[in-house]
Amino acid sequence: MKERVLICDKQTEFVLALQQELEKALAKTQLEVQAFNDVEKLLENNRLYESKVAFIGEQFLSAFETEKLLERTGRIIYLTEDKKRDGIFKYQPVTGLVKEIIEKLLEADEGFGRLQSSGQKGAQIIGIYSPVRPILQSTLAVTLGQVMAADKRVLYLNFEPYSGMEYLMQKEFSQGLTDLFFYISSPEERLAMRIETLVEKVGKLDYIPPAVAFPDIEEFGAQGLLRLIERVSTETEYEVLILDLSEIGGIYSLLLRCDRILCPYCDDPLARAKVDAFENTLDYLKLESILEKTKLCRLPEFSRLPREMMAMGKSEMAEYIKQEILG
Repeated sequence: MKERVLICDKQTEFVLALQQELEKALAKTQLEVQAFNDVEKLLENNRLYESKVAFIGEQFLSAFETEKLLERTGRIIYLTEDKKRDGIFKYQPVTGLVKEIIEKLLEADEGFGRLQSSGQKGAQIIGIYSPVRPILQSTLAVTLGQVMAADKRVLYLNFEPYSGMEYLMQKEFSQGLTDLFFYISSPEERLAMRIETLVEKVGKLDYIPPAVAFPDIEEFGAQGLLRLIERVSTETEYEVLILDLSEIGGIYSLLLRCDRILCPYCDDPLARAKVDAFENTLDYLKLESILEKTKLCRLPEFSRLPREMMAMGKSEMAEYIKQEILG
């Protein structure tokens, strides 16, 4: 039997939108989300005993109704209209609300959010790697993610030593891959929920900010990264994982795990020579399977790329991706 999470508020559009986003975030768990905008229907529901936590708009219940609800459910957390009050401030972007709700659920009960086996195939894994530096690799990867996220759930992960993601996304990050490494290393059974607390968005594309420092990636190692990729692929609702790769230890193991590899390069003799050297190395190491799933992407000169990543989904590069990579 699934345990339930209650979302209750008098504002119908708000509560339904929050329910929809929370259902997406908890899709691979054993939690069911139910929304109410009517007090009588809530208190008459005969399944309240299945709900350990209820998130209630602070103006939704009277004191008597609150007491009556607490007799049948475990805990009430208020969706507040004032940031200074205890609870969760409701007037913020829905992604922030979902993060805070999930954090409260994780605090509330160790049993919440365990993986629900679905038998589904794991996500498609696309690796972006180039022996040519500098190149628009990360810009290509994020733009590809935005294009694919139009009709799929896509997660972008950056494993570069010096990603520049704070500049690229024009924001500071307080948590990211370093935190995810911790959850992967521990016997964590609620990975899908944990990831939802780390995810940021650019358009419809989800991404987890890069590790605080590159030694974190080196210490985690190739086998750790492979374990991370495998668990994220199979224990979340993501349909596509995009890996932004560099010359990290175990790079060939990571490329072998990818279903598809894109190798961007620019049109000059040295760049082409580096790509040839990469292909020759794979041939020497008898890693022809990597070559077979690698698409060389000769990037044209883009004349009007926007400065903000949010706009890349409608840029020249997005059109190049649609025609030359996904077409």
